[in-house]
Amino acid sequence: MPAVFIRASDVPTYRPDVHTGTVNRRLVGVEHGARSLEIVLGELQEGHGASAHLHPNLEQVCYVLDGALEVEAEGSPPRILVAGDACFFPKNLRHRVEAKGGQARILVIYGPPYDENPLEMVR
Repeated sequence: MPAVFIRASDVPTYRPDVHTGTVNRRLVGVEHGARSLEIVLGELQEGHGASAHLHPNLEQVCYVLDGALEVEAEGSPPRILVAGDACFFPKNLRHRVEAKGGQARILVIYGPPYDENPLEMVR
């Protein structure tokens, strides 16, 4: 399979489930032939993000590009992450994310691809 090149501004946006004030762009996914991972660019408005949920069959990484996030994972106190910080959520770990102090931009990496499959998310 040949390489695929993606310009974020050319990718359609969508509003992910269990999120408020969030717009995502799927930069790499099954539609590009990816079988092991998915990469999403997310923009979260201040005070918004993902309510508590988990992914029973997926691992997830969030890497902060701009702004700040309050991240809470089951069993840990809330943490503030800023540009350059990342967090990892293993399978079945309940977590929530909220933008703090303004808009935040993040890269989210799922393995395997999530593709907004409702069977891959538990509220």
